[in-house]
Amino acid sequence: MQSRDEEIWQAIAPGLRAIGWEAWFGCPEGADYLSPAGHEVTARAVVGLTAFFDSRWLPKAVFTSPTPGRASDTFVGLGRAAPVLQIMNGAAPGAWVEGVRWWAAYAYLEEAGVPGVASVKRDARHDLTLSRFLHTQTQARLARMGAAACCRSS
Repeated sequence: MQSRDEEIWQAIAPGLRAIGWEAWFGCPEGADYLSPAGHEVTARAVVGLTAFFDSRWLPKAVFTSPTPGRASDTFVGLGRAAPVLQIMNGAAPGAWVEGVRWWAAYAYLEEAGVPGVASVKRDARHDLTLSRFLHTQTQARLARMGAAACCRSS
């Protein structure tokens, strides 16, 4: 982890700074596993994920406390999946790919005007449970595959 990332996360932890997707992915200088194109994709993913989920979503997804009686279904700890934090155990490239995969599916669906994507976005923004997040990911990926299959068969 680069010193700039460390400073940012030290401000995020006590609530002195809100977390955003840029901090979640990490400073480009510290991502030596990325090519210049990878840095460009990261910048696009930061903008796209912020637009899809809303800027208020990520802080809740990272720091929300368990709901009494629903602890197993509370979406807690997205911070642990952050590429910038995965550097320490060597999993940063995989975490980066996963974050970009989320963005790419949403971006494609929105750009293609796929029916129902606004509903998926609304549900994801308002329901921070792990089951909703995983359902949203599954919906987006399956819709993306369906759209690709539809376009190939035409």
